[in-house]
Amino acid sequence: MPNITHTTTRPSSPKTKLLVVRQPSRSVRPSEAPERTPLRLAVGVIVALGVLLAVWLMGYLGFRLGFAPLVRTPDLTGAATGGLATGTMMLISVPRMIFRAGLAEPLWLMLGFAMIAIPAASLAAARPLTPGGPRPKESFVIIASTGAAATMVSAALLIAWAGSPLRAASLRPVPVQPIEAA
Repeated sequence: MPNITHTTTRPSSPKTKLLVVRQPSRSVRPSEAPERTPLRLAVGVIVALGVLLAVWLMGYLGFRLGFAPLVRTPDLTGAATGGLATGTMMLISVPRMIFRAGLAEPLWLMLGFAMIAIPAASLAAARPLTPGGPRPKESFVIIASTGAAATMVSAALLIAWAGSPLRAASLRPVPVQPIEAA
């Protein structure tokens, strides 16, 4: 009888190992999400206290260093407890002064607003990228890049003008009394 069994020598294959990582299943339901209200409340309280501290410091230093009368803040008090009121009055009076300066020289006011608004609007036109999401359209990338470049050029021009010797030579000394201001 013929031998019908056939034996072959198989090459030894490396043993494959299977690694199983167990992670607890997480729910994606909004009702089962962790509560974020305490964190939001803490951030809100910290921001509110920071704003109050900044207003108080501005008012206190404005009175101590003497620049509060230049922004026409009436009824100043020298006490440390009056810093919040003085700072609030300064915040109210500064936009009025900017508006009055804009009425005197409207072209410079509009140019300043354009230097702020155009780059900010072009940066906001591009949607933020979502990780793993679709690539933004090329037009959005061009608009965002143009806005970023315009912002950098605008900032460089503002810094150059602020430090320019021509600007420093054209400035007059700031009057101590608001009545002396033209």
